[in-house]
Amino acid sequence: WNRTVLVRKIGAYPERPEDGTIVAETSRADATKNKYRSDGFHDTEREAGTTYYYKLFSQTTGGVWNNQDANRYAETTSMSWGMVQSFVRAGRGPELWPVGTVFVVDHPEYTHADGTGLWFRVVGHDQVPPADETLTHSMCLDMVDCLFSAPYDAPEAPYALTADETAQALKTYYTLSGTEYTALVEGTDYNIGDPVPTASWYEKNSLEAYQGSSDPEENNLIRWANSDGAANQWFFPATIWDVCHLTFLQKNGFLRHLDPEFRAVVTDARLFTKAYRHGKTALVEHKAKFFCLSKTQISGESVENIQLDYYKTADRAKTSIMNPSTKTLWRVRTVSNASSCYAVSTSGDFILGYQAQTGISLACIIA
Repeated sequence: WNRTVLVRKIGAYPERPEDGTIVAETSRADATKNKYRSDGFHDTEREAGTTYYYKLFSQTTGGVWNNQDANRYAETTSMSWGMVQSFVRAGRGPELWPVGTVFVVDHPEYTHADGTGLWFRVVGHDQVPPADETLTHSMCLDMVDCLFSAPYDAPEAPYALTADETAQALKTYYTLSGTEYTALVEGTDYNIGDPVPTASWYEKNSLEAYQGSSDPEENNLIRWANSDGAANQWFFPATIWDVCHLTFLQKNGFLRHLDPEFRAVVTDARLFTKAYRHGKTALVEHKAKFFCLSKTQISGESVENIQLDYYKTADRAKTSIMNPSTKTLWRVRTVSNASSCYAVSTSGDFILGYQAQTGISLACIIA
């Protein structure tokens, strides 16, 4: 191989390298063989209403040109995820993939009832900002169906073994006998700075998170959705009281077997989540590749993120990937307090107070 040229022509496919305009080239001499492997090539020198024909011509070091018809690039040719990202970054997302367009994404652990992969629908353009502020354009995708049912987070432990190696000030420690926790008294049972007996002293959970944490940095769902760890290995407690629900714990992290090319173009989104943190409701800014939509992104009724175009007119109800004929409750990430989370009902209405298992549907952005 010596070089490859992409030739563009108006009216018909080019018949030879000189029969048209060379718009892109890679060569051995310039060491550019894989220049367009990831991001593709974006032809910006076009006129509206004109049909262009493209063909690749590859040349050997002996000067022989490859002129096969298979090297023609027709308008209907599928493109790589890298090319999709390139078009989104160029601001052409709304033109090429209007709101409502559905992409099929390979994931061997989760397949649609018809045998295809996961269905992601375009729900908005330039409405969910990337965490990287240098990126201008974004395309938000939301799963058409739910993966499975699970709670947002598992109830945290009311007591847990302390991680302190020495006794700290302003803390109360407990001992456990059977099922009874007994508070230790500073100055009587111990002094500040004393060594803590190994696996013996406990701390009480005073953060009122016994119903589970809605904090995006702690809750099971968001952490599982953004993990590529193996089942029963991906979870590491965020606090000494943190517990993972078995529905998530016994599954591989969602990223582990996701189509790697799709995963590579999914970009961290800048998100605002109304979460219950340390005893009070607060608006938390965070980032994630995969997330649940907020109540605002669906209904526009709060301050978390702006309403996505798709949900301004579309039915909010969703089904399961394995049973598309039956609607199911599905989770959003908005909360009222530690024990009150929102879900979307089978009729598309919001229901408050759902801590039980509901359908899990994930969204993401390409930017």
